[in-house]
Amino acid sequence: MSGKIDIFKQAYNGTTIAIRSYKAYTYFGEMELFNKDYRTVNVVAKTDCLTYELSKDKVIEWIHQDPHLAIHFIEELTVRLANTSEIRLKLSLLTIKERLLYSLLTHYQIGNLKDLTKKQLCDEVSAAIRSLNRSIAECVEEGLIDYKHKTFNIRDLEALEALTCTLL
Repeated sequence: MSGKIDIFKQAYNGTTIAIRSYKAYTYFGEMELFNKDYRTVNVVAKTDCLTYELSKDKVIEWIHQDPHLAIHFIEELTVRLANTSEIRLKLSLLTIKERLLYSLLTHYQIGNLKDLTKKQLCDEVSAAIRSLNRSIAECVEEGLIDYKHKTFNIRDLEALEALTCTLL
């Protein structure tokens, strides 16, 4: 792969979580190759990308030719599993406001911020509407976001990215 992509996963309750970013000379999609029950993730190209698709049969054939490839996959999967577990732990410890900001940034990155509703955000950040409204008001007052006519807008993307970067 060349270029840069971001991977997002949508939970059963509609929550969208940024999983990770990939740069050139990496790979993604290995979970789908080895786990038929794994739900597909959303991939968003952040730059022009060139990707190659390998079938499961081709990867298995490659592993038979070079067993070290299997070891590489196992090592990479354990690193990715540990990173994902760490992200889940950190997300569970965030305040409502922090979860709100993370969720807004994720939707902005995916490109569906304009469609985001307060009800969906309540589910994503696991908060009552009253608590969510307080956090939205704080973020508006701080100049990070706007919420007008039932639509969210990012006012200070740089500040929002800096804040959420320190969260995870």
